[in-house]
Amino acid sequence: MQVDTATYYLKSFDKLTEEFATTFINFGKKEFNAPIEEGRWSPGQYVEHLILAEAGTLKLMNKPGLREEGRAPDALCAKLEKAILQVEHKVKAHDAISPEAQTYNRGDLLDQFVDTRAELRTAFEFVDDISELVDWKHPLFGKLTKCEWLYFTGLHGERHRLQVVNALS
Repeated sequence: MQVDTATYYLKSFDKLTEEFATTFINFGKKEFNAPIEEGRWSPGQYVEHLILAEAGTLKLMNKPGLREEGRAPDALCAKLEKAILQVEHKVKAHDAISPEAQTYNRGDLLDQFVDTRAELRTAFEFVDDISELVDWKHPLFGKLTKCEWLYFTGLHGERHRLQVVNALS
């Protein structure tokens, strides 16, 4: 069951990564660096935000996890999906993962995003037990399994992709 569960979430993660990169690579330099709305980030800042957040997640994936008997590896995945994809609900990012306003090179930044996602995917593939709880609580969702962290990461990117697409439509 865990192999099938891991495969499912890896495929979901891959799909969300591809959709994100495809959407953001199509922005021109000016559009990539201009705020999507007054008081909001630019598409480049959203990409930078994900890189910063996912670098931290990568560190979590590489640490040994904790066991919680009877908990499925994806027990919170449906809840995560429902909550994260409510894109109209704004959540303030922690300062450590808030990007600075700057001009980004779209290609370089997206390459860095894809590289970070590839590292995270590889780390997940080598996790002995995807149902292990990460010894760090997510500020909104509490302790997540390594499977849930991977899915959260993909959904987090999808949330921001939808916010940008909706604002620019």
